[in-house]
Amino acid sequence: MGSSNLIRWGGLVVMVGSVLWALWTVGFNFVGYGEPGTPAYERYEAYNRLLPLALLPVMVGFLALHAAQRSSYGWSGRAGFVTALLGLALALAGSVGEFWLFTMQPYGEPNGRNASWAIYLLGHLVLAMGSVLFGIATVRAKVLARKAAMTFAVLGGFAIVPFFGALIFAIPFAWLGYALWSGKGERVRQPQRVS
Repeated sequence: MGSSNLIRWGGLVVMVGSVLWALWTVGFNFVGYGEPGTPAYERYEAYNRLLPLALLPVMVGFLALHAAQRSSYGWSGRAGFVTALLGLALALAGSVGEFWLFTMQPYGEPNGRNASWAIYLLGHLVLAMGSVLFGIATVRAKVLARKAAMTFAVLGGFAIVPFFGALIFAIPFAWLGYALWSGKGERVRQPQRVS
């Protein structure tokens, strides 16, 4: 399978990841919460353990978007890509820490659970900064559809808001994924390779 096919399939992963993250965010509002050790908390914990299943395809999606335009968007695109990926990794690590490693520790005390929550929040901040930078570089690269890239550059900053931002972030992210997946008329120009 050639790199163009991998990039194309990566577009599908982008769409799946963004939809899963948006659906997880919507469902989070209906799960409820309880103190550790209660049945309500067990539901809350089980639901939160699903978040990595949404974040991993989003990370793979960033890899595909980067691969599609890496030779066209220069240092700012690479910096945005690395920053966004770091933000996702922090959010993923914070989620795993809070709901897999330190899940029985109480809230509101200095412990691994609260450190994990702080890492999760920091991840959203870093993701938002990286997404905006990556989006601007994507617009300037002129490889993917301009409207999708501009929408991502503008709305990518909403990733800073946990439990809500993913809904807004998902729209342009899925659109960029569709641009990769469809391949029909979505590319403004092919990146030029220098021999």
